[in-house]
Amino acid sequence: APLQDLYVSDGISESSQAWNDMRRDALRLAVEKYIMPAIRSETRRRLAADAMEVALQETADNLWNFATKAPVPIVDDEGHEVHDKRIMAAVYGAGDKAGPPSTVVLLDQHGTMIDFLHLPQLSGFIPKRRTIAGQPYSIFDDPKKNRDAMRFKEFVEAHLPHALVVGMGHPEAKALRDELHNVIERVTAENTMVLQSLETGAILKFSADESIAMAWENSKAAEAEMPSSPPIIRRAVALARQALDPLAVLASTCGQFKEILTVGVEL
Repeated sequence: APLQDLYVSDGISESSQAWNDMRRDALRLAVEKYIMPAIRSETRRRLAADAMEVALQETADNLWNFATKAPVPIVDDEGHEVHDKRIMAAVYGAGDKAGPPSTVVLLDQHGTMIDFLHLPQLSGFIPKRRTIAGQPYSIFDDPKKNRDAMRFKEFVEAHLPHALVVGMGHPEAKALRDELHNVIERVTAENTMVLQSLETGAILKFSADESIAMAWENSKAAEAEMPSSPPIIRRAVALARQALDPLAVLASTCGQFKEILTVGVEL
């Protein structure tokens, strides 16, 4: 080996060969016991430092992207912002004994919760739509969903929100979103005259990331503001507030207790 060639002599005598054997043994010991462990340790340290730098940069970039998001566009038919907004937000829940049920909240333009609704039938595994040839699907005819479908319909008609925001923090959230949109379509079809009173002319539909809302639900700020509310209601409230002012929700997780650190890199 090149390293070994630097330490052994070219002598061919018996004593020279004996010394070379000792030199090789000493070199092998130095490399295996001291040099290689030191190289491994330094390599791990540098790789960890590089990985941390990349992770911090990715996190900072993602948080910046979130912080610079505009509120969801709640505008009238002339493109003017609606000031007296009513935002409805829905969050999927496991339901039954596995966790809280899917939950919907309604907030006013100040981010204050006005009402909420639990949807146990639209929780956990949400059965797929069962279609019959020649007949359009209706959630209101599905015995596993119709009770909550009617309750949600009445909830929407009672409050007439300008927008519905559904959190997409779980694989089943897509099924929840589709079913809620199905109900919204029924409300729209049956209340055309009433919906004209909405500045938007319709109930707008949005999907949203739940990462920051999930961080906020167990934050000290959430516990102080909503001490008697279960976490899933707090998450839904944060999701609706994101629609009104994303930066305000993000800022409330960056305080003394640093709940923002619970948020993953992917936002």
